[in-house]
Amino acid sequence: MSIKFWSFLHSRLVKCYNGPHERERGDFTMQRIAGYMRKAITEYHMIEPGDHVALGISGGKDSVAMLAGLCRLREYLDLPFELEAFTLD
Repeated sequence: MSIKFWSFLHSRLVKCYNGPHERERGDFTMQRIAGYMRKAITEYHMIEPGDHVALGISGGKDSVAMLAGLCRLREYLDLPFELEAFTLD
């Protein structure tokens, strides 16, 4: 996965969450984030069937949004994969 892709995805996550009514738009915002993630995963072939994905999260809204988006995509994509989240002190 390229740095360019992750920079693109991070900029989209920040754009989605920095609106004036972020709490009121919760589900729509999460749907938008999941849509960006689905597009990137399928376009760049980032996850293959049977993959084990490890996601390092800091607890900030961008990493938690990525975790929530991947959890949602796991339900809807026809792409079985395992997801593990890690955090370090």
